[in-house]
Amino acid sequence: LARMNMLLHDVNYANFKIENGDTIEDPAISDERFEAVVANPPYSAKWSSDPQFLEDPRFSNYGKLAPKSKADFAFIQHMIYHLDDNGTMAVVLPHGVLFRGAAEGVIREYLIKEKNYLDAIIGLPSN
Repeated sequence: LARMNMLLHDVNYANFKIENGDTIEDPAISDERFEAVVANPPYSAKWSSDPQFLEDPRFSNYGKLAPKSKADFAFIQHMIYHLDDNGTMAVVLPHGVLFRGAAEGVIREYLIKEKNYLDAIIGLPSN
């Protein structure tokens, strides 16, 4: 689908690179920064939430890791890490990320209150 999307937008196959893998546990991209990030990560995917990730620069500033049962904030942290200083990000997430507590609440508070990263939330009705 990603390749088809690029072709539909007249991006020549020689001008894009698509990687398939585990974005959180074993990212294909490590040091690149992007002006725009648009994503629809898998809703509430599971991940290891291994404490070693607290030393990973993608997650270390937050003090908490997303829970094993829901990697939604791990995807957000990964994307923010790869965003240029003046970049823009749009992400589609399940509604629950706005209300979950514990570690996710700590991460959300850091993103909103400390960094002021959030500009808008668009909530869509079911169906």
